[in-house]
Amino acid sequence: MAAVPAPPEPLTDDEQRMLAQGRHEALAHALALAGRHAAAGWVLEQIWEFAGACEHYARAGRPLDALRAAIELGRPDVVDRIIAVFAAADADTRQQAAALLQRKGRHADAARILALGDHDPEARARALVRAGDRLGAARVLAEADRVREALALLEPLPERHGPTLQLAAELSWELGDAEAAVRRAQAAIRAGGADRAALSRLLARGLGALGHDLAAQIVLQGRGEAPEGAPVPARFLVRASLPASFSGAAYEGIDRVTLAEVEIHLLLAELQESGAGDPAVQDALEAFHRRALAAAALEHPAIRGIVQFDARAGILILPWEAGNNLRALIRPPGMPLPRARALIAFLLEGLAAAHARGLVHGSLLPAQLVCDAAGRPLLGPFGADAIAGLIATRTGALEELLTITAPEVRAGGPHRRQRRLRRRRAAGRARRRQPRRQRARGPRGRRGRPRPRPRAPPGRDRPARAHAPARG
Repeated sequence: MAAVPAPPEPLTDDEQRMLAQGRHEALAHALALAGRHAAAGWVLEQIWEFAGACEHYARAGRPLDALRAAIELGRPDVVDRIIAVFAAADADTRQQAAALLQRKGRHADAARILALGDHDPEARARALVRAGDRLGAARVLAEADRVREALALLEPLPERHGPTLQLAAELSWELGDAEAAVRRAQAAIRAGGADRAALSRLLARGLGALGHDLAAQIVLQGRGEAPEGAPVPARFLVRASLPASFSGAAYEGIDRVTLAEVEIHLLLAELQESGAGDPAVQDALEAFHRRALAAAALEHPAIRGIVQFDARAGILILPWEAGNNLRALIRPPGMPLPRARALIAFLLEGLAAAHARGLVHGSLLPAQLVCDAAGRPLLGPFGADAIAGLIATRTGALEELLTITAPEVRAGGPHRRQRRLRRRRAAGRARRRQPRRQRARGPRGRRGRPRPRPRAPPGRDRPARAHAPARG
């Protein structure tokens, strides 16, 4: 025990005489009744009555003396209560208290004193290091944005201490070292005793930064969490661009989870950010989404399936089909009539199954009917007509619409199929009423007239007859 300091205030002769007689408790009681708590605490400290001395010092507003008595008393509850008093003290008083605690070897308590105010984090970290708490010291430096110093303080890293390894992984990520962050996060998970959910998220971010998106996906799925960000960059690898069958842009890619080939359609790729958030656009996508998923749920072989459809983001993922589209098949020279009938019957079966559920396709364009590996055309997603307004400026889609549109409709008029049929029938009846000879010859230049047989030029056949061998 250190020597007792001088009394905080002078004592009278009678008080000195009571001390000489050993009446310390009586003198302390009398001083306390007189309101002289600092002197009462000093008197009790002479006889090692540190509990009473600590109380009197605290009442007198002398936290340093109270802390000195609490340290000598050695009771953690009393020390904690006195340390809490320093929250209202000034910075110099806290510095003196921290120095007192460090002289007594109580470095952890000194760090607690320094944590009460805006003190130098390095001083607090040094106190924690002296107390043997390197993890706490590193956290202090990390909170002060001294990440590199905090990570250096943890070295060498233990092999089986999860909290230390977790902090090292987090600090490595802050420094941009994704590889070290992944390695240390894995070690922390194996060691245990750490926040496993936070480590899994950190591990997934690190794996994604290193290009291992599939591994990151598996880590998050193992905890029942969804990956961050849009589904296309996280799950699907884009390999090549495709002609857009719908609005926006289309790409060929690979599903990194199932390793299957897919078609990626970004339906809003041609719209500005403000246009993509238009309520009318979102309503159109929602209508497309409802009909497409309802038809795909039928699982009919003539209806193309859907891997993923995010209407809010405008992302449609379809299975990859190796065949050409129907538009390429019907180009000249076309296909045999029996095959065409079989393909149309196959499509009609799918349409009939959808119509039985009240679903209408609405967009039977040849470019959207892609053939599978067996050469059978498949009905594209139902409801694509809901987003027809998004492709109003694309010439390719308009050209395809024009190729299967009647001439009067292209001119802006109504469809006149019955009128054309009546006109053809009348022309046929008029032709049948003509005499057979007149029908055979027909007017000059009339379409369908028999072509004349070619004649040899004059004199071409005479040499042949002249050189013919004589008979007999």
